[in-house]
Amino acid sequence: LIDNQAPDGTWLYEYERTGDRVVDDYNVVRHAGVMMSLYQAGAAGIEGATESADHGLEWALDHLVERDDWAGVSTGNTLRAGTNALLVAGLVERRLGTGEATYDPLMSDLARFLQRQVEPNGALLAYYDLAADRARPDTYSIYYTGEAYWALGRLHRVDPTAGWGATADLMGNYMATVRDDVEDIWPPLADHWSGYGLAETAAFPERPVGEPLTDDELEFVRRQGGLIGQRVRSISQRFGPWGVVVRGTFTPRGGGYGVFGEGLTGLWRAAQLDDRLADERGTLAERATCIGGLAVEAQATADEATEYAAPGKVEGAWFIDDITRMDDQQHALSALLAAIDA
Repeated sequence: LIDNQAPDGTWLYEYERTGDRVVDDYNVVRHAGVMMSLYQAGAAGIEGATESADHGLEWALDHLVERDDWAGVSTGNTLRAGTNALLVAGLVERRLGTGEATYDPLMSDLARFLQRQVEPNGALLAYYDLAADRARPDTYSIYYTGEAYWALGRLHRVDPTAGWGATADLMGNYMATVRDDVEDIWPPLADHWSGYGLAETAAFPERPVGEPLTDDELEFVRRQGGLIGQRVRSISQRFGPWGVVVRGTFTPRGGGYGVFGEGLTGLWRAAQLDDRLADERGTLAERATCIGGLAVEAQATADEATEYAAPGKVEGAWFIDDITRMDDQQHALSALLAAIDA
């Protein structure tokens, strides 16, 4: 990611290694996601990661939209809640890692947009129409809700008096109880972002020590652990003696390895804080390290990269059908960092 960042702060979005072809496209939500992962990497001591994320932040600030007391980042007429959520999460990571309060006002402005997109039942409206200056009604995203849930929970750690935690709790309850039904999601969603959010809200200082999760959140952890754990088990069994015969030839992209790892490590962190999940801790850690190991096996090595015209665009990336995309690196990076503790 660092080596393939452009002078304007954007990262290589999509690349086909066989034809040495750079896809002319970009996605602002994924830009924010890469920033978030690099801030995580910087906090873990990876050289150059925070500086690269800061350069990406400069590009984001060039596309900042401000309305009244909130702000957002967009390159068009639609503001996506997921962009703001991942920016907030990344900036909180930067704040905790560096101790600098420079972007505290920006974090609050970005978070106020998210707060205003949350409906009374905890659902998150995914899009805001900048031309009409209003949220688009009845628009949801299977990803943005969990991202915002986590981001507001993260921000509660920095500013526990502003009400971010109460909004996060409202969203968490919605996701744990009725989200799949209200948004007509079937089969039930294996949502890695909810793992991040549950780990964050379980750590709220106002929660009961030893049993911080509500009963609904507790069951949500177990359901999500089952959904994601089954996927990891299925993928890992492909590598057994009868794997392809039994499990088929499905191969995850880098982002696939990553989201399963992120989800499991988030659930594992939540389980560390709730004694009622003591029996789940070992299984969650086992699945998380399993998918992390499979991700490492799938990553393009330096030797493999020399077979292609542009080794610098290949080494360290994850490819599916010879194509990599920036979020393949983002999710895999975050999952591997989180798996270290597990």
